[in-house]
Amino acid sequence: MYGDKGEVPEGEYTIPIGLADIKREGNDVTVVSFGKIIKEAYKAAELLSSEGIECEIIDLRTVRPMDHKTIIDSVKKTNRLVILEEAWPFGNVSTEITYQVQSQAFDYLDAPPDTINELVGRMSPEIYERLKEAVALGRFNEQERMSKELLGQCMQLLILYEAHHLESHERTGTSLQTDCQTE
Repeated sequence: MYGDKGEVPEGEYTIPIGLADIKREGNDVTVVSFGKIIKEAYKAAELLSSEGIECEIIDLRTVRPMDHKTIIDSVKKTNRLVILEEAWPFGNVSTEITYQVQSQAFDYLDAPPDTINELVGRMSPEIYERLKEAVALGRFNEQERMSKELLGQCMQLLILYEAHHLESHERTGTSLQTDCQTE
């Protein structure tokens, strides 16, 4: 995408319409993204992995039709959701994903779904001259900022989960060690 270089398959290559792809398996948090910005999810997942936190990354590949089942199944497994997209904060793909997850898997969520929209706060018309575009879209340190923001969102979700987990053990009088042995 946009100047990326990589292997090109021999012969005809098609992507199934309406079928998301799990690009990275994980058990701690589901990260849903698509398009160019998914590269930031991979970077954040690597950083989190070094801390023992495994992100499941889902590449939607198509948004209409959207593969809700893959997202829902992943959220049921991880109990947490972060959506990363390049969009305005109003009326975007993350709104649809959040709605579907909350209506179909609400009881599985340990924390509210979180969205990271790269264009948040930049509600202005697009500018097409290259230098002005780079300034308007803040491209100079944008990738680093997005990776850190995604990492921070994932960490917040995990902190909320652990606090809830500890609180439930305190209420029931069970120990974490007992819980780990039963899982």
